[in-house]
Amino acid sequence: MPNRILREGILTSPRIAKLGWAEEVFYRRLMSVVDDFGRYYADPGMLRAACYPRQLSSVTDSDIEKWTRNLVKAALVRVYRASAKGGGTDMDGYIELLDFRQQARAKASKFPDPPSTCIADAAQMSSKGEADAHLDVFVSGDVSGGVGESARTRAAARTRLASDWELPNDWGDWAKRERSWSTREVTTVAVDFRDYWVGKGEARADWLATWRRWVRHQRGSVAAKHAPREKVAGEIWEGSNERRDERVIDGEAKRVA
Repeated sequence: MPNRILREGILTSPRIAKLGWAEEVFYRRLMSVVDDFGRYYADPGMLRAACYPRQLSSVTDSDIEKWTRNLVKAALVRVYRASAKGGGTDMDGYIELLDFRQQARAKASKFPDPPSTCIADAAQMSSKGEADAHLDVFVSGDVSGGVGESARTRAAARTRLASDWELPNDWGDWAKRERSWSTREVTTVAVDFRDYWVGKGEARADWLATWRRWVRHQRGSVAAKHAPREKVAGEIWEGSNERRDERVIDGEAKRVA
């Protein structure tokens, strides 16, 4: 197993701060598994066996898939296929740690390059060189590299909203403070948000930023906005009850006659 330099930047990285404890542990374990170019198989079973050899009974393939998706959302890794052709799921192919920047002893990676990019090759340091003791493994959102690299990093982080997406508690709390909404109003807006983006099927690099913009652009009272729908629903319900009562009365009259 290769040796890795774990720098102090991991403690202050904004991207690492987005992770839960299990995801951060998985990310740290990935560092010990990937090759000198930050790459490994993306297959959940292989990742589980490599990262958790003594905990196979307590970590599942589903856990690996979930943690991997969250690492992609945090722009810490990318998942790719060697060829753009072929079917499969998002977990097929290979995984690559972004901004890995470890000393490369090998001249080439054991795994194929991501399609149409040489970012990993450019990010490696020659094994003959000297590692910068102050070099941070992680690049914050305020520090930009080359234009091409930044664009590729953002593209790798773009994801679609899951059909079973639920609003995180801290997102809801922010909306309440921002718009003085009730819990019911926040829930109503969150359902609209999910239905819209799931139906649209577009990917976004930062869903929190998308949610905030969505909340800020809500006009007027949420209750007033949805009042017409509730009124129509109430009228339909009352009408169905009246028709039901009429049928009951008619039935009783026929029975007595």
